[in-house]
Amino acid sequence: MYYLGVDTGLVNPAFVLLSETEDKIVWSTRCKIPTEFSLDKRLNLLQEAVRDIIGDIVFIYKGTDFSVVIERPEFQTRGMKRPEDTFKLAFSFGVIFGALSNSYFASEITSITPSQWKGQLPKAITKKRMIAVFGEDAVKRLSHDEVDALALAYKLKQDSQ
Repeated sequence: MYYLGVDTGLVNPAFVLLSETEDKIVWSTRCKIPTEFSLDKRLNLLQEAVRDIIGDIVFIYKGTDFSVVIERPEFQTRGMKRPEDTFKLAFSFGVIFGALSNSYFASEITSITPSQWKGQLPKAITKKRMIAVFGEDAVKRLSHDEVDALALAYKLKQDSQ
């Protein structure tokens, strides 16, 4: 079993795959969706990118079982400057969840909100925690989106054991 963490986003969604047998990052990537396109075009590009990612993972890790956790957006009114961003994030979540579930890629797909997995922790603290588990060399090359995807995958792995 491998554990895939997905940090939802419409600009830079990130994907990190963890090994079942050891605390090791075996694969990571993030999509770069151009912001100058319409929302519909960006969502279509995201769906194509997720399909490509699934294809890459399945090709490399054939015959392996996968469990996936995706960060599900939550609507928070306090301090929110642009609520429409949450709706765009929700569309992105739907595209990613749909592409993963329609591909029969994973044996289990779950979703959790940021408050369920990290609360109000700043990204710097999440990164420090991941460095403590995976080592600085493994984590320093990751973007902040990939660090969140890593933390999601790690939580899924811990919760599954």
